[in-house]
Amino acid sequence: MNNDPFIGLIQCVLFVLIGGYIAYFHNARLQAVHIALSIVVLAVVGRKVAVYADLALATALCLIIATGIVVIPFACQFVLSLLGSDADSSDVDPLTGLLNRRGLQRAVVEMGATGHASSKSSYVVAIVDVDSFKSVNDSQGHEEGDLVLRQIADRLRWCGGEKALFARFGGDEFVLVDTIDVGAAPAFEDNLRRHLRIDDRDPVVTTSVGVAITSAEWSSIISDEELTELFRVADASMYRAKAAGGDQVVMWDGKQ
Repeated sequence: MNNDPFIGLIQCVLFVLIGGYIAYFHNARLQAVHIALSIVVLAVVGRKVAVYADLALATALCLIIATGIVVIPFACQFVLSLLGSDADSSDVDPLTGLLNRRGLQRAVVEMGATGHASSKSSYVVAIVDVDSFKSVNDSQGHEEGDLVLRQIADRLRWCGGEKALFARFGGDEFVLVDTIDVGAAPAFEDNLRRHLRIDDRDPVVTTSVGVAITSAEWSSIISDEELTELFRVADASMYRAKAAGGDQVVMWDGKQ
């Protein structure tokens, strides 16, 4: 639209900036439309410069600007994917592959906001602490201690459903957040007892587990306050299990 086609050609650089903006905030379909429109406009303006000014200069500028229009959005997407990968990895415990404390906090916030429990389900939080874990490290070495933690992490995965959240809070403490059918608490407790005890080691590795479960009357979408209370009660129940000698599960179902 500029009276001077050469200046108009230079102004086509703005398409590069717009492409970068679309890469960050919009979808690939809009980006494709933008690139197509930008190339058409660039070709029209470049042709004017070639006819009324300098063919070589017009060609060179068009190639440079077209390269920016095409390359910059892909570069932005690549940077975004790297940032996303870093964010994902920062939420994962490198030893066990479970979520870490930060990752679980994010996932729990999302769970509290969306909810996935039906009217016939209850939310449950289980906090697991390995009994006498320090003695494993001291007597068998840290490599064996790491192996025990990985085994507990694998066994914890057997105790939850498809949408369960599993985390290691650091040290020898693990967390499971899930939903279970109303009335399934005894089966869930038995599952924890069977899987979170490693009998094929010498000495046997046991755990203290505290469980908090919502009553059936709670709503299908759980609030942050309700989840926080479940964590507090599960933690207290875990310490009760440990104080009683360990190797047991202490449950709280909102009725005690």
